[in-house]
Amino acid sequence: MKIKFNKFEKVAGLFVLVAILGFVLATLGVAVKKGWFSSKMGFVTTMPSADGIHPGTTVQISGLRAGSVDDIELISGTEVKVRFGISGKFTHQVKKDSVVQVIRPFIIGDKVLELTVGSDTAPMLEEHGMLLAESTVDIMDLMSGRSLGPYLESLGKLADNLKFVAEAFLDKDRAKSIVKMFDEV
Repeated sequence: MKIKFNKFEKVAGLFVLVAILGFVLATLGVAVKKGWFSSKMGFVTTMPSADGIHPGTTVQISGLRAGSVDDIELISGTEVKVRFGISGKFTHQVKKDSVVQVIRPFIIGDKVLELTVGSDTAPMLEEHGMLLAESTVDIMDLMSGRSLGPYLESLGKLADNLKFVAEAFLDKDRAKSIVKMFDEV
């Protein structure tokens, strides 16, 4: 039995096929742009804290998006191992003297790993090689409770001491005796 399609059914079928083909091409375009098919090379660094870093965090070289964080592992209370991948077109810039820094490109927003470009004389770092991490501090880190908390506690104790001294000066006889002492000196 032969099925015959009328003109409208043929046009609707063609429209559905073009829509599916467009969706597949758009998905492939996004995948290529995101670097899903490009070769990557993995590296490792250790740092005291992974505050603001998570799998998927951007890795930059000279401000250019070069890769992302793959995994974070807690080694001890003061050491975190971060594994990240770099796109193949940037791997020749990663040398043994390259350094990793955790920075915040803007005042607000997510942190990124910034890799410095190694010197021309230094050899390239092999895959899964260890990079040195340098600590950095930005204004948001300074304003966080973790950094500001101990200082605020000290400031509170100082305020208590100043209150005690001020209350001592409120006594009229004590104030007169201190002024008399300065006059004698």
